[in-house]
Amino acid sequence: MKTRLLIIIGIVVTSAIPLLYYATYDSSTTVFISCIPKYEKVGDKCVPLKPEQYCKDWCDLEELSKFGCTELALDHVFMATNLFDEEFDGNFLINLIGLPADLSQEELDKCVQIVTSIRK
Repeated sequence: MKTRLLIIIGIVVTSAIPLLYYATYDSSTTVFISCIPKYEKVGDKCVPLKPEQYCKDWCDLEELSKFGCTELALDHVFMATNLFDEEFDGNFLINLIGLPADLSQEELDKCVQIVTSIRK
């Protein structure tokens, strides 16, 4: 009896996850009022913020570009780290997600160093 209940709960949870993803990101209806942080609501979808939106008063996109941060590297640093968070405390974390096809590890490391030196 307990096994049957656990199987039913597993099926419900497994089928709810794709539905939640679809409702949050791909839904054509406005079921959800807001998006998760680092995303903004455009029309009926949640899309990632643009660099000029997440680079607040502490940084300048032209300055970061001049030092060697490409827009692709900045986007990845923004999405995969906490360096652009408002409550940044000096310690940063990098989410170990895959790099975009056009971004090398060296470019990412260089951009992380640039942003951390400006953010301190």
